[in-house]
Amino acid sequence: MENTLSIIRTHVSFGETQYAFLNACSDHPIQDGFIFSKVFTSDSSLTAFLQTMKNTLSLSETFVEEVTRKYSSDFFAQQSLVLLFSDERSGSNRLTLRQVDVTDGRIHLEMERERGLTMDMAYLFLFYPLNSHAIHSSSAHIADKQTLY
Repeated sequence: MENTLSIIRTHVSFGETQYAFLNACSDHPIQDGFIFSKVFTSDSSLTAFLQTMKNTLSLSETFVEEVTRKYSSDFFAQQSLVLLFSDERSGSNRLTLRQVDVTDGRIHLEMERERGLTMDMAYLFLFYPLNSHAIHSSSAHIADKQTLY
C-alpha cells in the first residue's frame, strides 16, 4: 500500500451536533487523538454517505461532486477508500502519514501533526486509497510532533 493521503480543504458547519454525527458514523470513536475514519468499498455507499454529510455538515455541492467524480465506480472496481476528517485548529498545521498497519481486515493510520502559527480553522477531508476490498474498518490517530525548544 502506498503511504499517500489526498487532502481536500472545505468549509463545514461544525458544532456538537456535527461532532455527534461523525462520532456515530466513524469506524473508531473520536477521542484521545483519534479522528473520524470510515472505509468505503463502493461508490454507491460513498455517495450516499456524502449526501448525508452534505446535509449534516453543510458541505457544498461542488465538494460532493469533486469527491464522487474522483472516487467513481471505476475507482472502486479495484480499490477501497478510507475517508478521514480532521478539524484543525490552525490552517497552517501540517499532517504527515507516518505508519499504516493492516491486521484482520482493519487498517490503522498513524499521523503526525506539526502545529502551525495561524489562528484560522481548517476542515480537512483526507482520502487514503486501498488496493484491497478485504479491509472493512479503520482507525486514524494524530499525534503532535515533539519539538525541542
